[in-house]
Amino acid sequence: MPWSYSIVVASQKGGVGKTSVAVNLASVLSGAGYKTMLVDTDTVNPSVGIHLGIEGRSRGCSDLFRGKARLHEATVRHLHSGLTVVPGSMSMTHEAPSRSGMEDATEEMLNQGYDFVVFDTSPGSALLDSIYRVNYGMIVMSPDMPSFASSIRLDAAFGMMKIPHGLVINRVRKKRYELGMNEIEHEYGGKVLGMLRDDDSVPIGIARHVPACLLDRDSHFSKDVRSLAAACAANAGMRAGAIDAPKSNISLIKRLLGRSR
Repeated sequence: MPWSYSIVVASQKGGVGKTSVAVNLASVLSGAGYKTMLVDTDTVNPSVGIHLGIEGRSRGCSDLFRGKARLHEATVRHLHSGLTVVPGSMSMTHEAPSRSGMEDATEEMLNQGYDFVVFDTSPGSALLDSIYRVNYGMIVMSPDMPSFASSIRLDAAFGMMKIPHGLVINRVRKKRYELGMNEIEHEYGGKVLGMLRDDDSVPIGIARHVPACLLDRDSHFSKDVRSLAAACAANAGMRAGAIDAPKSNISLIKRLLGRSR
């Protein structure tokens, strides 16, 4: 059985919409017919369950990492998106999961026959080297200098671990004070995968427990996430045409494939 293609959605600081990106990216992939698992590895402030309305479960990712639950006990099916979800679970103790426990758990997840496994992570790089066999990393940032500066530190961490990766600029509102794509690319020097425009579909989707990409397919955010998902499918060697990516955003797919800068 081939390994699943694993995508780690990460950020160095909180508040940049990392979980919104992970939830919607996984939902688009699932909606396109790819068998997709979404995993919340945040043991401090897990949010995937809140976004999807499946919070409060007795078993979750922390239990898997500590060997206190089996995979089938910690998974739940999200009906709206068709996703298989391993929600987060906050530990009430200070017992940190062992690296071997995390590696064993993520290895099992990646060996279940899914096309994609998308990992939503806690802010920072502490858990990255314990997630088994990462294919691609997405560093989510908002278009402001503090977020950009912190993302550069996370970029260095991905580089040290030799994980292919790039930036995703989220919550773009086209305000005068925001950093622009050209400015970020010039200072960054690596791949900027794309910019996700902000709109009301995201908070409304969270409130209704329905991913924004399913709630309003024509919103700016939904169109941008579909382009990002198409790029991921192409990068994984799968049929990107299964995803209805807006033609105007085809340059984003080329960015992720490394064909343009």
